[in-house]
Amino acid sequence: MKKSVDEALAKLLVSAHKKAMARQRIKKMPVERLMDAMDKNGFDYTILFAGLRLKVAAGLDDMVKQGHIKALLKHPVSEPRVEHYRTLNWYVRRANEPLILGDVGCLFELRGESRFKSLAGAKEDINRVYLPISSECMVVGTFGELPEVDFAAMNEAAAKSSRDFFVCSNSSPKMARLGSMLGQESDLITKGEMETLISELINEP
Repeated sequence: MKKSVDEALAKLLVSAHKKAMARQRIKKMPVERLMDAMDKNGFDYTILFAGLRLKVAAGLDDMVKQGHIKALLKHPVSEPRVEHYRTLNWYVRRANEPLILGDVGCLFELRGESRFKSLAGAKEDINRVYLPISSECMVVGTFGELPEVDFAAMNEAAAKSSRDFFVCSNSSPKMARLGSMLGQESDLITKGEMETLISELINEP
């Protein structure tokens, strides 16, 4: 990102002193303001922040992965959430069609939500939890009795929630169709996490 700023400043017909001042101003700029500037298309933005926007876009996938790794290392599953999961009734269901194993692990069905999520906050109202453990079996957590599971729908949800890939036991037109759904509903990095990562990139030595 610093390289992109330097390249943009090098093209401006201003003194070295003004370029140095511009670098310091960008470094001290609040991250939220910087992100807003990268989203705008005004004249002031075009020259200076175009390189930054391209740099962030090019590295977004890696930034998301690194952000989640950092979050997991800093904030493991809290004890209250573990206790909440322990109150669920857990069952193993055998599938009537081959299951895919996504790259996100569990899928959460939340009350009032129209889709499954791969990330569930501590305060969200979890209805059920689904975890495929093989191409034939799925672990289901629920507060009620053993539910019926639409395995075709679960495969679609797992494909849409996965970011990069899923694993399957066979190759078929159905699996190819699921492959085309990858990432459609993946839970990416939050705005707060993105601001922290950009701040670290700007201030790195």
